[in-house]
Amino acid sequence: ISIDIATGVYADSGVLSNIAVKSAQTITFESPKLGHFLSNGYSHTGELFIYSIGHKKNNKKSTRLIEAKDIFKIIKPRNIQSNKYLKGKILSLTGSINYTGASLLSGAACIKSGCGILKQIYPLSLFKKMIKMKESIDLPMDDRENGYLTSGNFKEIQSLYEWPDSFLIGPGLSYEKKSRELISKILSTYPGNCIIDATALSVIDYPKDKFKKLPR
Repeated sequence: ISIDIATGVYADSGVLSNIAVKSAQTITFESPKLGHFLSNGYSHTGELFIYSIGHKKNNKKSTRLIEAKDIFKIIKPRNIQSNKYLKGKILSLTGSINYTGASLLSGAACIKSGCGILKQIYPLSLFKKMIKMKESIDLPMDDRENGYLTSGNFKEIQSLYEWPDSFLIGPGLSYEKKSRELISKILSTYPGNCIIDATALSVIDYPKDKFKKLPR
């Protein structure tokens, strides 16, 4: 059992020193530290208990811990008379020759979390694998048997921009240069809400642009 934070874990980063205690439980005071959650600090904290010792809390901290109660605040009860057209439309650009699983899993997550309609864009050469997602509308596009889409598919994808409430882009996309060029083009032109993950994150020039050139 560790008090405050496990010995050998840096409190501001969770990085370990050369020797660190791996606790079953940690008791800390007033507020958790970043090191309880980041890097290897999470696995070395174990079960975390937080107790007040009378200190005045600093409410101006720039870091916030998202908890279940925060999520429940933004989940609205569903109207029992609603239909799929009222529950949100998601367009998905995911998956490539070696990573169809990422596309199928992220598509399943869209359906499971309650979206009404999911349209999945994917390379035509992956059709036999991608039709395993029975709940989605398929939008296979010609990839010339490459196993990934390129800028040659951009105009066809752009024609779909006005349809979704949110555009999911990234899981399982190829790291090939031509694939990354397509992703970059989409992120710089798509005007709506976007969920960016995996390969799509890798094309962001964060040191230069931060997140200024990205969709909402």
